[in-house]
Amino acid sequence: MKTNLFNPKSLKFLFILSCFFAIHATAQWSGFNKPTENNLSAVTFIDATHGWAVGDNATILKYDGNSWVTQTLPVITSTNFTGVSFVNNNLGWVISSDGLIFKYDGGNGWSIENTDHSIGSLYSVCFTDASSGWAAGSGSNIYNYNGTQWTSVALPSYMYIYSLSFADATHGWAVGMAYNAVIGPAILKYDGSNWTSETVTFSGTYGQLSSISMVDATHGWAVGYPNLIYKYDGSSWTAESSNSSNIYEQLNSVSFIDATHGLAMNSYGTFFKYNGSSWSPDTSLIASLNMFKMIDATNSWAVGTNGNIYNFQNNKWAASFPSYNGLEKIRFTDSNHGWIVKSNSLLKLEVIIGLLIPRAIF
Repeated sequence: MKTNLFNPKSLKFLFILSCFFAIHATAQWSGFNKPTENNLSAVTFIDATHGWAVGDNATILKYDGNSWVTQTLPVITSTNFTGVSFVNNNLGWVISSDGLIFKYDGGNGWSIENTDHSIGSLYSVCFTDASSGWAAGSGSNIYNYNGTQWTSVALPSYMYIYSLSFADATHGWAVGMAYNAVIGPAILKYDGSNWTSETVTFSGTYGQLSSISMVDATHGWAVGYPNLIYKYDGSSWTAESSNSSNIYEQLNSVSFIDATHGLAMNSYGTFFKYNGSSWSPDTSLIASLNMFKMIDATNSWAVGTNGNIYNFQNNKWAASFPSYNGLEKIRFTDSNHGWIVKSNSLLKLEVIIGLLIPRAIF
């Protein structure tokens, strides 16, 4: 049944909404322009005011503490970036789905370091300092950077690596999907010299790990499909429950700031919060997301499709580039609650101190 936009509730809402948008657009969101419509695959921060996001069509965005700005990459424009890692504001690397590696070096800008497409797709990159970094993806090789060049390092078994995390230069982990008796989750550990396989308990017929976050050499978490969470205690990995009602949950990103504060996220923007002992569903953006990064317990950033970027502050998520154009439908569930549907967004309406206030959900 279609909503009647000319009933008293809708007319009251439209009047208040028009006033709100006029004030809200100039007071809170002035000067914000969405820099890209390309899908964003990865995000990293070195502190609260320096961050980078990368994605399709050679998209690189930099956050300066106030806004996201597109970075110029003169050497190539067609590749899809899949990972990014910075050690400081002037030194970082990005990788692509066709095996390319790019380096940012302060005043020298961006340069390409690897053009060998035969290495396959790269999905994750992680640097601990300027002379120690790793990149990995499809196939059975992982690539090490020693400060001057990249070299291939053989793995103990054939697997796809989707995520890397290092506590320091001599303690690192890689997670992904192994091809053994079943296609299942796999974890590798680096001890400063070699990569070895870690034991992972899995009873299904298909699974994979998509993301890993290590806070130090004895505390870490890895997440994946179906509804997989593993915790590392310094000696072994044990399965944990997300307490999701969906047993086939696709957990695609995890981030921890210490041993008691962490979040995991599925591809629909539902977050699961770790309180130091267990997991519980925390909040949902109702948005298609690829990756997020915690800066501290009250500040996180998430990136996803169509160039969408979300920031978590003041105990809620908000879009960095909201738009109120193209409103399509209005529906009230009762006298105090309603919804606005857009072509690519959703606004929730709530009565607060007698006024009907819209709040961006995505």
